[in-house]
Amino acid sequence: PLLRRLQDTILAVLHEKSMEIVELGAGMAGLAGLSLARIFSNNDNDDDGTTTRITITDGHPDSVAKNQAHIERNQLKNTTSRLLLWNNHHDKTEKEHVDLVLVSDCLFMQHFHEDLARLLAHLLKAQTGMAIFCQPKRHDSLQNFVNILEKETFQVELLERYNEDIWKQHQQYLQDSTQLYDANIHYPQMLLVRKL
Repeated sequence: PLLRRLQDTILAVLHEKSMEIVELGAGMAGLAGLSLARIFSNNDNDDDGTTTRITITDGHPDSVAKNQAHIERNQLKNTTSRLLLWNNHHDKTEKEHVDLVLVSDCLFMQHFHEDLARLLAHLLKAQTGMAIFCQPKRHDSLQNFVNILEKETFQVELLERYNEDIWKQHQQYLQDSTQLYDANIHYPQMLLVRKL
C-alpha cells in the first residue's frame, strides 16, 4: 500500500504517464527503484505508449551487478542497472531527460554534495523534473546540501512532517527509546528538489 501511494503521488505530482526515473546511490538493494519498477512493470502498457523507464545506479560495480541480477530475476521490464559516479564529467549521459530522481540516505559524504548538485542539474528536466530525497539530518550535512542547491537553479522544499503515521512513530521513538533512536541519523526528512 505504501509503494502504491508513492506511485500515485509521483504520477500526480509529475502529471506524466510515461516517465524516466533514476535512483542514485542505490547500494546493494536498490529498494526504491526496484519497488517502483515492480509496480510500473505491472501497470505499463507499451501498446498505448505509456512506458516508465527506471535506471538504478550506484558508484560501486558490485552494487550495479547485484541490482541487475534483481532486475533479471524479477523480469522487470524497462529497468536497467548502471554504474554512475557523481564526480565524473557527464557529457556522455543524456542531458535533461529525467522526470524523477530518487535518492535515499546519500548525503553523509559532504565532499560529494557539489558533484551531486551538478549531476541533478544535468539529469533533471527543467521546470517539470523532480528529485525526492529521503534523508536524515546527519548533523549539518542535509542543511549544507540544501544551501548548495539554493545557490543554484533549484527550488527546494524540506519536509520534516510529511506523513502522520511516520511522524507519530518518530515521536513515540523519541519518548520511548532515546538510547536506541537517534533522530539525527534515523529519522528521514523528505527533500523535494525541482530544477527551475
